[in-house]
Amino acid sequence: MSTRTAVRFGVAFCGWAVLAVVLGGCTPAITVVSTIPANGATNVPFGTQVSATFSAPVDPASITDATFTLKQGATAVPATVSYDAATNTATLVPTGALTPLTVYTATINAEAEKQVTKCLECYWPFLVVPAVIAIVPIFVPEEPPIEYSWTFTTAPLPTHPVSYVAVPTGGGTVTGPPTISEGGTVPVTVTPSPGWSIESVTTSNGSIAPAVKSASSYTLSGVTAAATVTAVFIPDVFTLTYVAIPENAGTVAGPATISTGGSATINVTPTMGWELESLTTTSGTISGSGPYTLSGVTANATITATFTQLPFPVTYIADPPEGGSVTGPATIAAGGSIEATVTTNTDWVLASVTTSNGVITTSAPYMLSNVTGPATVTAIFSEVPRKK
Repeated sequence: MSTRTAVRFGVAFCGWAVLAVVLGGCTPAITVVSTIPANGATNVPFGTQVSATFSAPVDPASITDATFTLKQGATAVPATVSYDAATNTATLVPTGALTPLTVYTATINAEAEKQVTKCLECYWPFLVVPAVIAIVPIFVPEEPPIEYSWTFTTAPLPTHPVSYVAVPTGGGTVTGPPTISEGGTVPVTVTPSPGWSIESVTTSNGSIAPAVKSASSYTLSGVTAAATVTAVFIPDVFTLTYVAIPENAGTVAGPATISTGGSATINVTPTMGWELESLTTTSGTISGSGPYTLSGVTANATITATFTQLPFPVTYIADPPEGGSVTGPATIAAGGSIEATVTTNTDWVLASVTTSNGVITTSAPYMLSNVTGPATVTAIFSEVPRKK
């Protein structure tokens, strides 16, 4: 504590001069000696309590939310204020977290720096000729307190790494920003590969929405540490339909469904007299040479077996051989027609032309048709009787 001493000259009364000494034991005006955070501090945590320590005790009643304030610009920050007499420290606790990367101003106004006691100065005359010596106490004003303000800047939001995993890797993709600010949000995009669907989208930290499987856009939030976003995909199940063309030409059969990435065995059986011309699918690919393998399906598929009728062998017989001959193409297509040529030898006549399958005209040209299998065309000759 410092002491101020002043010499003052009094006025003359009773014919004597009075010389007096004014002795004072007063504390100078109270000041703020330290603050938390320090003036100009940066990267201050959001939950920081603001405090100021005074050079001497202050009147606890003078420390209120009106005399100790915290503002962001012109906006006051709601807070509670307290005073610790043991340390001469006033503390301001914001009721909520401070805003990241924001400048705040704390202020201790003059009313908060009231001293516990008034400053008393004694007016004490020490040279007096016969007269009544008197000590006259007088009060003089304290040194006026000074308002104190300081600023600090809060830290930016902490960021956390975000990684993305697709299970299985061929089922689709999941993408998003590589980092997220604590308390912030980031978009997450989930894209299934053709033939795959989203089974689930989860995160190892925070939360992800919406909680539906059909969405493609999700939002990650509430992250407080490194996070891994995992998208699980499942193969779609597709219906398989089988068609034979023409229907009576054969059969094509296989499983009723197939999953993405799976395979199915297809069996094709032509009817007698028919052969497989082509085997096609509207989705995926077919390989092999019987049984066949269907794979790579990404949608409902129709497997079509197209058959073509085999040509039937045609055999020609002259009966008897010496009577003539019958010739023609070696085969006939199902539903087609061919011409048989009949030649009669001298002294022989053609009696008839027949076929074992289909029909043949009874006069030249001899047309064979409607054959459904191997056919034998027979020309029967008769010998012309010789004249006696």
